[in-house]
Amino acid sequence: MQPRILVVGNGAREHAILWKLAQSKHRPKLFATPGNGGTSAIAENIVLSFEYPLLLTDFAIRNHFDLVVIGPENALATGLADKLREKSIPVFGPNSKAARIETSKIYGQKLMDAAGIHYPETHTFFKPEQALAYICSSECKFPCVIKKDGLHNAEGVYICNNVSEAEGAIKEIRPGDIFQIQEFVYGQELSAHAIVSGETFLQFPHSRDYKKLRDGDQGPNTGGMGAYAPVAHISSDIEQIIREEVIRKILTALTRDTNPFSGCLYPGLIITPDGKLSVLEYNARFGDPETSAYMRLLKSDFVDLLLATATNKLSESRKIQWHDGSAISIVIASAGYKESKKIKVGYPISGIIDAENIPGVVVFHAGTKRRGKTHYTDGGRVLNVTAVGSSLEEAREKGYQAVRLIQFQGMQYRKDIGA
Repeated sequence: MQPRILVVGNGAREHAILWKLAQSKHRPKLFATPGNGGTSAIAENIVLSFEYPLLLTDFAIRNHFDLVVIGPENALATGLADKLREKSIPVFGPNSKAARIETSKIYGQKLMDAAGIHYPETHTFFKPEQALAYICSSECKFPCVIKKDGLHNAEGVYICNNVSEAEGAIKEIRPGDIFQIQEFVYGQELSAHAIVSGETFLQFPHSRDYKKLRDGDQGPNTGGMGAYAPVAHISSDIEQIIREEVIRKILTALTRDTNPFSGCLYPGLIITPDGKLSVLEYNARFGDPETSAYMRLLKSDFVDLLLATATNKLSESRKIQWHDGSAISIVIASAGYKESKKIKVGYPISGIIDAENIPGVVVFHAGTKRRGKTHYTDGGRVLNVTAVGSSLEEAREKGYQAVRLIQFQGMQYRKDIGA
């Protein structure tokens, strides 16, 4: 039987997931809500917002979906997965209580404390005046990281080098918001992903993403300006710590807290120069742009993996197969992304077909709309240009060759992804 699958979201992550699902031996009938200009080529776009989980659940019932895959964290926070499970619809994505590991930093910290997981020294404040007093005290060491609790879509995270910058960050956080001040940890960041059913999990190769807007990790935080996988030269000791201390322990803590996890768990990690590992955060979904790179390397049937997770049939004896080589994802964004309150959109995009004529290149859409045969910009992050190669250097060369063929007014991208 041809499975009917709905993917919730409109980013490059969702386009990449749909692209991989379309390659399944099961030949699924694919739908996206709301989708974008790229997903419309391989799925039926449905104009329905995940902000209304009851309406979306009713739509899923009426259309007899065999699986719903939830992409963005916002959709998890609305309780969409809860509503779907109540109606016995298989869903890939944790319920809202388990998703709090991402949507509430305070809850995530509570779980890490219970599990004995190491994270940077953190102080929580409920009033701005308390935080202002702390940053002016001898206890506060700079640089420090100020984070707003809850969902912030990569906005609400500030790296502050002095009291003045910290004061500015605190003033930008709305009154009534809870926020944390965390020590800044130096080292190399690492993204770990695992698909999870309860306390059973299967790991993906580690990846590395680039959160800052500009080359050299300068500028404001973004949702990600590029990524590559796999990351080479991770020691067996670090691999063991990630598996047993970072992933297994937090899943046990979630189960004990009556919030067993089902979906993708994505810890953001940092390896310090002395070889120690620290957990920066836990995410409750696939990363973007990491997913664009992962889908290019994944060899296993993604329909089988997601359905097994959604129906509690995942087994650690099951192997995920991967293609050899490396994959890179380079984000092309609109002018003003993360630096302007209002981004101008509606510019025609050219060169996508030329880019995809390069062997090993696939372009995933994020902020695009399609009218006729032309795609137009429709958001901050517009495209994820991906490339695969026998080495990271080869993938990188192909990826940037493809990026240079694409044009739209005001486009910007980092030139040091994977360098």
